[in-house]
Order: sequence, then C-alpha cells, then structure tokens
Amino acid sequence: MRKVYFLNLKWTFMVALLFAVNVHSRAQTAPVYYESFSGNAFPSGWKTSSTENNLRWEVVQGVNAIEEIPQSSAMSFQRSVAKKSNNINIWAFSSGVRLTRGKYRFKFYQRNVAAGSAGFRFILNKAQSYLGADVVEIAKGVFPGRSEWLEISHELVVTSDATYYLGIGITSIADGVNVNVDEVSITPINQFYNKPGADLTLLASWGDQPNGEGIQPMSFDYPDHTFHVVNSASGGVQNGTGSSLSPVTLLEKWYVSGVNSKVVLGDGVRPIRMVLAGGHSLDGAIDVQDSATLVINSMLLPRFGQMGVGSTVVFEKSVPEQLSGIEFGKVVFNTAKKNKFANKVKIKGKLTLQDARLELGDRDLELDYGATIENGSANNYVVANGKGRVRKGVKAGEEVFLPLGSLKKDGKTTTYNPVKIKLAPGSASDVFSVGVLEGVYGAYTNDVPDTTKVLKKNGVNRTWLVSEDVKGGSNVTLTFTWTAADVLPGFNPKNCHIKHYENGYWDEHPGTVATQTTVALGDSSTVTYYSVSRSGITSFTPWEVASSTFMEQGGDPTPLPVELVEFTARAGKQGGVELGWATASEQDNAFFAVERSRDGKTFAEVGRVRGGGTTAVRQAYRFTDAAPLAGVSYYRLRQVDFDGGQEYSAVRAVRLAAGQAVGLSLRPNPSRGQGVAVQVQGPAAEVLVYDLAGRQVLRRPVGGQGQALLEAGSLGAGTYLVRAGGQAQRLVVH
Repeated sequence: MRKVYFLNLKWTFMVALLFAVNVHSRAQTAPVYYESFSGNAFPSGWKTSSTENNLRWEVVQGVNAIEEIPQSSAMSFQRSVAKKSNNINIWAFSSGVRLTRGKYRFKFYQRNVAAGSAGFRFILNKAQSYLGADVVEIAKGVFPGRSEWLEISHELVVTSDATYYLGIGITSIADGVNVNVDEVSITPINQFYNKPGADLTLLASWGDQPNGEGIQPMSFDYPDHTFHVVNSASGGVQNGTGSSLSPVTLLEKWYVSGVNSKVVLGDGVRPIRMVLAGGHSLDGAIDVQDSATLVINSMLLPRFGQMGVGSTVVFEKSVPEQLSGIEFGKVVFNTAKKNKFANKVKIKGKLTLQDARLELGDRDLELDYGATIENGSANNYVVANGKGRVRKGVKAGEEVFLPLGSLKKDGKTTTYNPVKIKLAPGSASDVFSVGVLEGVYGAYTNDVPDTTKVLKKNGVNRTWLVSEDVKGGSNVTLTFTWTAADVLPGFNPKNCHIKHYENGYWDEHPGTVATQTTVALGDSSTVTYYSVSRSGITSFTPWEVASSTFMEQGGDPTPLPVELVEFTARAGKQGGVELGWATASEQDNAFFAVERSRDGKTFAEVGRVRGGGTTAVRQAYRFTDAAPLAGVSYYRLRQVDFDGGQEYSAVRAVRLAAGQAVGLSLRPNPSRGQGVAVQVQGPAAEVLVYDLAGRQVLRRPVGGQGQALLEAGSLGAGTYLVRAGGQAQRLVVH
C-alpha cells in the first residue's frame, strides 16, 4: 500500500521578528507558511493529483509523524510491493500563500523507512499544477532509504509579488518505499549580516549567517529586509586603551529603499561605530542598538527608528540645521551651529552639547528620568523659546541643571538663562516643563503674555515658564540666572527676588543679594552671571526676577505714581478692619491691592480695589477686611499700573482685641483627601463650603470650642471657598 502524507500547510501572514538577540544568536524570522499535519485528511485548500491510479499522497495519523506519538500525523507516500517506476507524477499542492519579491527558505523533515528510494521534485507555481510557464523549480533529487528523520532545506527565489502554491511531487520509485514528510514551512530570508571590513553598499558583502557568510540578498530595495551591521574590520571590539577600532564606513551612497526594510547597527552588546560622511550616506531607516555609535557628518540623514538607551548618535558639522527623529538614547551635538528638530524628541540617556545650540521653536524636548544635559554653558545651551519646552523628569531629593536660553525678538540673537530645579525629599516625583521668553509682562493667560502690558523697569527682561505635569505634591527650589545685559532700568541685583505670577498679579517677597559668577569666554573676554533662588514653591505659572520693593517696618516708603494724600486703618465696629485712602491725582492707575501681614515682613493680598486710571480729581477709596487677625496686623497698599508696574505705600498697624477679631484656620491645607479641622475665632454657627461656581457643596455646624470637621475626601480634587460668619478661606484638595 502506498501512502503519501502531506503536511497541512496553514499559511499565515506574519510580521518578521527583526532584532538581534545577543552576540551568539541571530535575528529570528517567523515563517509565512507552516503546516504540521493533523487528522487523516489534507487541510482545506490542498489539492492532490496523480498519473497513477494506485499511487497517491495521503495524510495519515500515526507514529510515522516526526512527533512519534500515536495521535500525530504526517504526509506519506508508501508502496509495500517492490517495483520500479519512472516518469510518474504524483503531486500534493498546498493552499495559496502570498509571497513578495525576495528569497525564502523552504524547509521540511523527511524520512524513508523502507529499503527502496523515490525520486522527488519541489516546485512553486501560481496554480496547483506542475505545468505552466510560471513554474519555479526549487529542487529535485532522490529520497534514499533511511530510518531517521532528516531536516531538508532549500533556497527559494521569488521575483514577483503573487499568490503561490507549493508542490511536492514523486517522480519515480525503486523497490518498496515509505516516504514521510512533516513540519513544512516557508520562511523569508530577510535577515542579513555584514562581512567584516566589506563595503556595505555591495550585495556580496552580506549573508544570512552572523559572520556575513551564507545566502546573500537579491537587492536592497526588497521589502521587509533587515541588514544587521555587527562586524567591524577588527571584530567590533575595543583595544586596550578603550578607544573603538576600525569604524564601519561606506564607500558610496547606500540606498535601502524596500518597504519596511531597515539597517540595524550593533547587536546590543559589542561596541561598534559607523560613520556616515560626505556623499557616503545612508538613504533609508536605521535602528541603533545599545553599545553602538552612529556618527553623521552628511547633509543626508537616515530615518531614525528604534534607539537603545545605551546607543549614541553624534551629529557633526555637515548635518543640516533642521533634524528629524522621535526618540534617542544618547545624543552628541558637535555641529558648531544652531540646530532644531522637526518634531517632538525624547532623550532617554544623555544629551551632550559639545559645540552647538539646540533651538526648540514649538517642539518639546523631553528628558527622561535619569537623562541629563551635559557640557551646558554660555556657548552650548537649549533655546526654549516659542511653544517648545524642555520637559524633565525629576525625582524627590534630586537637583537638575537645565542650560536654557531665550531667543531675542530679532529672531537671531540668543541669550543664556539657565534654570536649576531642586525637588525636596518627600515630594512626589514629577515631570517639569521649562521655557524662557524675552520680556516680562503685567498679565499672562495660560503662560501666554499680554504683550500690551510690557514691564519696562526694575527687573530682568525675561519670563521663565516652569510648570509641573501633575499638580500638587511638589516642594521645589528654583534658581534663575541672567547677565547685566538682560536687565531693565532700575534693577538692583543686591535687592532682588524671584516673583511668581498667580491669580492675576506678581507676588512680592523680601529681597536678597544675587550671587555672581564670572566666566571666561573663548575670545579672552569674560562675562558675569547673576543667580537667585526661591524655595518652598508648591504651585507653578510664569516667573520673573525683579528688584524687591518690600520694606521692613519703619522703612521709608517708596513714592507712589499717584499722589496719596491719606491712608488710614482702624478697627471697625462690626469686628473687621476698615481701611481708607485718598489720592489727589493718578497716572495710569489700574488698581490697589490691599496686603496684610502678621509680622510686618511677609505680606499677602486680602483684596483689590479698582483704580481711577488717569485723573487730576481727588479720589477716595474704602476697603473692609472682614476676617482680620487677632492682635496686631500690618496693612499696606500695592498700587499697580496698567503696564504692570507697581509701588508700595507706607505700612499701617492695627491692634484688635481677641473678641474683635474673626479668624478662620484650616488644617491641613492643601488636603490630600483627609479630614480638614476648622477653627473659627468669633461668632459663627456653621461652616459652609462652596465650589468655584458658587454652589454650596458642604455644610457643617460649629461646635462650642469654635471647631468643625470637613470630610475633604467627599469633595473631590479642586479648589473650594470655606466661609464661617463673615470670613472666608480657600481650601485646596488634591
């Protein structure tokens, strides 16, 4: 009895796994067609034919399969009676498989347990037939008698994209035969490796074995091909001095243009260096593995793909001004020019500015946690102008230095204004976004300045934009740096501080002396940099550096740009503090901010009164602090011009008896969802909580000791207004 077992070829389109595993293994590619037969019948789509009535291929379940277990199957051709037959055609054709141009490996396992032999022929055809003009001959020969399974592999060349059928034929038999075929597959040969020291632009320099030997590619423009550059002229290792040996170079321009085809530099373990210089460039996609270095000194850039964290890309002087890329490991800029990326870029390792300035424009540069910018200086920095920001992950207890600069309004000149961010221990790690703009303004909306309100005096002419991704949980110290060329008239570096624009105005703090550092420039000249810090920062919007107008109690007041003829503060009959003031004339007066202090040193705004603009007519103003502090309180006026300029009045002190004051305290504030203890000083029957839309969301009675408890966890994250009696406080819930 003659039995022919043909494996059930269930073909599947699969994406090749194109990566180097390690130095000892090669990249693996999945089959596009595979069959391990099952049951007692051919798979759907298969076709058999025979020129002999009593001979055929069959699928048989039994121990003749390679698995050697009773329930396994194989394709079998069997003749038990000795006989010799020539010029027969007994065929089994697979179902269709879509193949594109390129080379493939046709592989199966075969044995012939009888003493006789069988002639065979393997073909590929566009029809399930061994005839026709499209027949591609794969191999032919004789199956000898043997009892062991043997892996058989043949190279297959496809020259046009089409649906093909694999044919396995028996063309002759001699004596008794028992041919078994199992585990049939068709796998693309699309992983190639370079020969050491060979020109990468030549097809003969490539093979499918890790040493560059074996089957070479048909073309660099075939699809889904990967070219692994892993072998340098000296083996891709380092010498005793630690310097890389024999970089891989190109002798001419290299086109790798196949769809989904690419170059992979390195195997992820051994150091290797590849140089693209002048006209010897790569026109195609490239991945760079860990321990590999790609040096580019050409106007033509490759298309960057996957970059290992430990990979390095070096941009040299001949690269274009505008670069492309999505994500890099380590990057070195040695371009002696300003460069910019055409898209948002993430750096996973280290950005080294060896000789370059990187201009962001409207594109972000993201530095992962642990990533750094090295060699930052007055000559090498990132210009974070426009909408682009440097985004840096910062861990608790870490200080990061960002060598940033701003672009002047001429669009050509840049200045060096670096930033330090120190996140206090115990804070939540977060990503901070930082930018620097030329100019400082009286108003901002979502970090965008109101250019009609330009500040023209008493500050550094820069706006630092610092924000955090996740609001709350941060305790930050910021340090800003500038030069004398960056300041506005009236600025005093011996009495300055960092100011924060929040809730519609710039805040105010006691001044300090800026630190000075003198740096030698390359032309033998020097430049002096000034720096100042501010700690305890928990919220983020625009920042500036300005001279402090804060006065110690008893200090001389700074004259107002309005003619202030009186300013009084006294205890009111209803328990508040009543303030009154008058002006004889005003010039561009936008508003008065009433500020209060417990110690006469640190003031906070408690209210605003609209100013009279420009007028020569006497103006009278009143304001009541409905929730004053017990004991002595200090009050002053901060007068703000339309252009954002501001000055301060003299300080007035008011003493309230304990029964006169109405105090309200909330602890903790901000709250992280835990209960908030409310202490009310003065008459109040209940505590009311409102959201920012004015809706009452919580109501709690005040106990006999003036205490109440708010369940902040039921409120949800946000900002709320807490009222008790005639007083109010803001509550922030994270």
